[in-house]
Amino acid sequence: MIDLPTLWQSELLVFESDARLKVFMERDTSEQTWTRLPVDSMCLQRFNLPADVEVHRFHELIQDEDHIHSGEIWLLVQ
Repeated sequence: MIDLPTLWQSELLVFESDARLKVFMERDTSEQTWTRLPVDSMCLQRFNLPADVEVHRFHELIQDEDHIHSGEIWLLVQ
């Protein structure tokens, strides 16, 4: 998972099944929302990814009583 624009919160996640990955990507609560974004082919060219890698791009919004964070999340799935 690549967290843009900072990259400092990026993570390597391993899922034991496609079903668990799907559940992970479903984020729609009052505290955290992921909105699916189109994948830009120009951005993909910069990553130079193998053909068998799926790219999922989301806008992330995290809110609590003291803080609001807005960013972009890319999931690279192989």
